[in-house]
Amino acid sequence: MIRKVWPLVCAAVALGIDAYVLAGVLPSIATSLATTAATIGLGVTAFTAAYALSGPLLSGTVVRGDTARALLLALGVFNLGNLITTLAPGIEVFLTSRVIAGAGAGVLTAVATATAAAMAADHERGRAMSLVTLGLSTGTVAGVPVGMLIGDRLNWRWTMALVVAVGALSMIALAARARTLPSLPTSQQEPVLAVLRSARTATGVTAAFLLGVASLGLYTYLLPMADARGRDTVDGPAGCCVIVENRNTLTSAGRPL
Repeated sequence: MIRKVWPLVCAAVALGIDAYVLAGVLPSIATSLATTAATIGLGVTAFTAAYALSGPLLSGTVVRGDTARALLLALGVFNLGNLITTLAPGIEVFLTSRVIAGAGAGVLTAVATATAAAMAADHERGRAMSLVTLGLSTGTVAGVPVGMLIGDRLNWRWTMALVVAVGALSMIALAARARTLPSLPTSQQEPVLAVLRSARTATGVTAAFLLGVASLGLYTYLLPMADARGRDTVDGPAGCCVIVENRNTLTSAGRPL
């Protein structure tokens, strides 16, 4: 199964990194662009808003006729947005680039998930779709710490360059497998948001929205909040972020580190 969908998984890894990596370099971006962390945080809002809207609104139109073209177009827009972020000279360009990247990411996620399902037999569709989700999670769990390390050692622009590099490799992989990708059925008979008429679906979407707000809201501003209270963050067990009270004396289980 993984041999069939691995290009889609690679693309999902890039999305997973991009969705959360800004949180780790938020203060350095604010300093570089001569603005505040709160303003840079709007970049997360811009990305996720574009992500949420573009998937249901644009994916059906983009995918019409050629699945491979739709995937490459969405990934190209995503990479373009991140490249502009990497080179952004000011906050206006930065925020605009996050909208572009989010729009590409939303369409890419929707089309990649549907494509993975179409590539598998009926009894393996859930597994195929979960592999795309695995790519998103892998990008968050593995890619974000690497991106933060790069930003700490070099510069936040190199962190974004990592996202562009992973995205570019994904485009190459998708282009190489373009002829093997199945066509996806499209329908314009009902509005794209008609699924929300189901109470069960609407409840699930609402719950996912609230969880996303809570997760991104806390994670994005964790470093600025800790810094504002005179605290510091260190890596804890299993890569967890631990807030400590004193910058000068770090303790673990009552013993100096």
